[in-house]
Amino acid sequence: MAFNTTVWTYVLTNQTLYINETDNVLSLSVICTTGTITVNGSGGFQGIPSGAITLSAGQGFTLSAKNIQSPITGVTITASSGNAAEILLSKN
Repeated sequence: MAFNTTVWTYVLTNQTLYINETDNVLSLSVICTTGTITVNGSGGFQGIPSGAITLSAGQGFTLSAKNIQSPITGVTITASSGNAAEILLSKN
């Protein structure tokens, strides 16, 4: 069976992007380009639930899936009015 990976790029403004397991995202890179953006995960760590973080212009992050069977899931990125984030992701 062949696995095809595609790349998606987008400038997120005045929107929220939800990334779930069914999206099959293998890697995700985000940089805030204007104002601030909010990023929230849905998982927990050592019994502590995720909380939203705010990134300012010039700040960003990259996530990678462990393997193709375990894609990135439970990530919400919000760029509200007047704010922007550049997003690059690869998906199966």
